[in-house]
Formats: sequence, C-alpha cells, structure tokens
Amino acid sequence: MGAPLAVAQASELFWLGRYIQRVMMMLDLSSEIYDLMLDGEEDYDVHSLCRRLAIPDIYEDADDFISEYLFDKDDPNSVYANLERAVDNAITLRSLISSEVISYIQLATSTMKRAAKSTSPMLEIQQVLDYLYAFWGAVEDYVPDTQTRYIMRTGRSVEAIDLSLRLRRRDEKLPGEVTRLANRLYRSKVAYDAESFQHLTECFEQGDWEYHVPELLTDVNNLVTL
Repeated sequence: MGAPLAVAQASELFWLGRYIQRVMMMLDLSSEIYDLMLDGEEDYDVHSLCRRLAIPDIYEDADDFISEYLFDKDDPNSVYANLERAVDNAITLRSLISSEVISYIQLATSTMKRAAKSTSPMLEIQQVLDYLYAFWGAVEDYVPDTQTRYIMRTGRSVEAIDLSLRLRRRDEKLPGEVTRLANRLYRSKVAYDAESFQHLTECFEQGDWEYHVPELLTDVNNLVTL
C-alpha cells in the first residue's frame, strides 16, 4: 500500500473508469445499430435514444448518429471526446497506473482516428474494444495498489449501471453489477451515500427497478462523493 491518494487523484481514477466503460458500452450499442442498418432497418429511433442518454438530439437518422456521435471531436458528448478525456486522466495518473496501462488507451484512440476515415468502420471499432478490454487486463497486471484498482472499478460499475438504466436494458448481468459495486465501494474506500446505495440495491432485489429509473439514476450519480 502506497501513500494515501489525494482527493483529486481519486476523482480522476473514478472518472477514468467511467469514461472507459462509457466508451465501451456506446461502441457496443453503435455496433448493434450499424448491424440493424445493414439488415435494412434504417428507422432506428435515435431521437428516443438521445432523450434516454440525456444528450442533444442533433442527429438526422441512425447513419448520422453513427458517424457524428462516434467520431465528432467537437461534440463533448461523442464517444471520441469521452475517449480523449480518458487519455487526459490517464496521463495525469501515470505515476499510479503506469505507461503500460496508458498505452492501451492511446492505441484505442489512434484506432478511433482510423475508424473515422473508414467507409466501413466496424472492424476498427472492434479493435478499439479489444484494446480497452486489454486496458482492464493491464490494470490487473501493472497497478499494484488495491485502492487505485478498485476506485477505477467503482467508476466502471457506476457507469455500467447508469447506462443500463438509461437504455432500459433488462440485462441479467445488471443485478450482479450492483452486487459488484458493493464490493468495489468497500475495497476502494471512497466516501459514498449509504441511503442512495440502499435504495439502489432494494430496487434490484425486488426486481421492480424499471418503475424507478429516474430515481435510480439520481441515486447512482449521487452515490460516490469525491
């Protein structure tokens, strides 16, 4: 165990985990939309998706969403912008997480740039996902401090729950993610709102979370107090 983490470092670690998970989940979703387009289903409701994600509804159709939401450097909500924020956080945290870990995010960013120029970008998108899965593997191999690893994992779980709620995904893995979050909060030693976490766990234990999405989104985003 090293020296205690500064609050700013803990916050950057937490958001690094969130940014990486956000990019991964939105790349997965974009791949699903792209496959639907290839199958001739061009009427995917991106306007409803924007409302659920709480992002500006500025996309004409699914094709516009794929090209702009994934790759627009000037859109702060884009996948590329979130990946750049992850790079910025990671570089700031180099002394804690190592250059080996950071290299996978940098490889993912370079591959995103290539994908933006491709007429068929899904191959590069899969490579980006592979690099980001490798990032999490490298965290296990190259980050020796337990608290550092678990703060990133806490951010990962928070983002996974947030996006799953927004997308209304009745994923069988989602209750397990809430259970993992409990362990990650404990191991990360970050301060959190116990009342918000209790409400979150109760809704998933009772199986009626779909009726409480707005409240649960407030809970999960107010949970960690860094």
